[in-house]
Amino acid sequence: MNFNVDTDINESRFDDIAVYQEITDEDTIHELMGDPIILDRYKNNFDYLYERTVDIAVLCWNNKNDHGMKLQHTLIQFKVNDDDEMTLALPLNRFMISLVFIKTILPFINDVKIEDFILTDFMSLKIREKIQKNIVDVLMQNGLIIDEIQEIMADMSLDLKELLLVFSKADMQVFTAENLFLDHYRVSPLIREINNTEYPPDMQITDIVEENQKKYKILEAEMLRLGNPFFIDNKYTGIIKPKQMEELYINFSQVPDGRELVPVIMNGNGFKAGYHDMDVLYAGAIAARVPDMMNEDLMGLAGYFSRNLMILTYGTISKTVYDCGSVNPIPIKVNDVVLDMMDGRYYYESKNSGILKVLHKNDKHLVGRELWFRSPCTCNLNEDCCHVCYGSKALKVGELEGGFIYTTELMTSNVSQNVLSTKHLLKANAKKIKYSDNFDDYFISESSTVVVDNEKRFDIYLRDDYQDNMDETFTIYIGKDLKPVTISDYTSIIISEKITEKMKEVVIDDQTYLKISSSKVLDVTDGVFCTIIPVNIMMTQKYMNIMKLFETEVSKISKIEDAVTILMNLLYGVIPILSTHGEIILGKLMRQVDSNMLRPNFLEPDVPYKLIRLKAALENTESVTTALSFEKPKKHILGAIFNERNDINRVGVRSFTDYLYGEETK
Repeated sequence: MNFNVDTDINESRFDDIAVYQEITDEDTIHELMGDPIILDRYKNNFDYLYERTVDIAVLCWNNKNDHGMKLQHTLIQFKVNDDDEMTLALPLNRFMISLVFIKTILPFINDVKIEDFILTDFMSLKIREKIQKNIVDVLMQNGLIIDEIQEIMADMSLDLKELLLVFSKADMQVFTAENLFLDHYRVSPLIREINNTEYPPDMQITDIVEENQKKYKILEAEMLRLGNPFFIDNKYTGIIKPKQMEELYINFSQVPDGRELVPVIMNGNGFKAGYHDMDVLYAGAIAARVPDMMNEDLMGLAGYFSRNLMILTYGTISKTVYDCGSVNPIPIKVNDVVLDMMDGRYYYESKNSGILKVLHKNDKHLVGRELWFRSPCTCNLNEDCCHVCYGSKALKVGELEGGFIYTTELMTSNVSQNVLSTKHLLKANAKKIKYSDNFDDYFISESSTVVVDNEKRFDIYLRDDYQDNMDETFTIYIGKDLKPVTISDYTSIIISEKITEKMKEVVIDDQTYLKISSSKVLDVTDGVFCTIIPVNIMMTQKYMNIMKLFETEVSKISKIEDAVTILMNLLYGVIPILSTHGEIILGKLMRQVDSNMLRPNFLEPDVPYKLIRLKAALENTESVTTALSFEKPKKHILGAIFNERNDINRVGVRSFTDYLYGEETK
């Protein structure tokens, strides 16, 4: 078979197709395909239909009709046989793929439901596996032996792989410097303006970060308007990291090292200024080593924490129970974070209201109101979760293989990669440094430095014990009246030795001070009095706070809604998943007041409960396999592991199934 992707040489074996260099209209496709197609006519010569379809697809691929639609989406009508009353239709590209599946069951085509073997949607792994299962079932029902079935399925896989390889290359975007950026830079004044961004020296890093984020949204919209392939593909792949685009196209600001922000000033991007001097390049290289050391400290802890969460969260969205009947909704005050993280969740407007509504992230009118949400925390299904407590997204994720264990793996692996990844640790997201109101009367803030105002003359005093309280606040005193100027919310402050060497001791009201004039500061350091390193808000720190919540802090919280709110805000912007799964984890930490093993019966209104730590929950679980998988298997085995669990009598939908190692509710 010749897959002809070079339109200058048509090697089709079909004379009526070989005359075309390319196909540019739908009528030609219908004429060559012989619309409608009767499938059982090709029982003895199926390759004829298949090869013609492929050759036609090659010649029309990515050409567009008068309405701008790609010709491979032209609808092809077909029937199983002449007597069929119903005529089916598929886009040419899906019809071509469907022929690969149909070929396997061709001898039995009049005895099957053809809809089970055609591709009516995007070919996901789930859909492909479903069609392949249907094929195997038909072949087995018609008496084929295993070896014959394996050979047919192997041939099918090879044909499918060949089609996907050839036509995916035909659809593949080729990225060049021109179509990624340069062409757009030439035609767009807006992109040129963004690319030449400079910030004033008194602008704080936190303000630069916020401004970069605003400019990135403008850049993204402009790139999409101009048809930039990288940004278009990103809508489906999520491969673009905004922080990297900000550095490349907008502005670097300062160099972070994972813990702190190195006091090296930059005011450009990958195309302009950026790493412009040797000292800046050196600082960047040294800063990149800090995350390596942090990984050694943090990765083991992060991996152990992820493992424990996965062991804890076996269970899945119930296949049989839509509403567990829980009468313990949790009160949450709505804000923008809640709208985003609880999109699709069911709620009551008041605690005793019987009308269930669905929250949507555009429900801005609900901001500020307290709503009562059905929650996995108080779902009465024990290990699983009913559809109402999970929310309206349940039907979309209900078939996810692995259940909640897989969701936990997705959630924790994403953050674990943030711990491992230098580029995440190096994101500069600084807290704003606070200055007292009179700071501008004497000093100028230039990025990470404090410079004396060269138009004024004054004396600067520091208490001789100024270093004792520098971790929290740094106070500078001005003039004989000792007017205090304070700086706070920073990581550290560095005063050059050139300054301290020139300071003289003076005693005022029995207190020793170190004194220097602003003129002397101008002489010895060109006016720089000190360097301030802002607090870098790390991605890693949020993850450590999540670990701390589950491992220690949760047992100090008395109300589940408080824990939900804390976790929701920790997950927001860090983990790209609904807060629903965070509530599933919290729900598994809820226990009866007088039992560390049993969850409360949430069919009882206002049932009392307590929250226990992650390790305590794993040690005190109904699941024998979970207890053995967690820690100390010898202790559990010698401690008559089944005795306490055998005393638990469950009925109805709260029944317990221990399926961590494969047992599944039917």
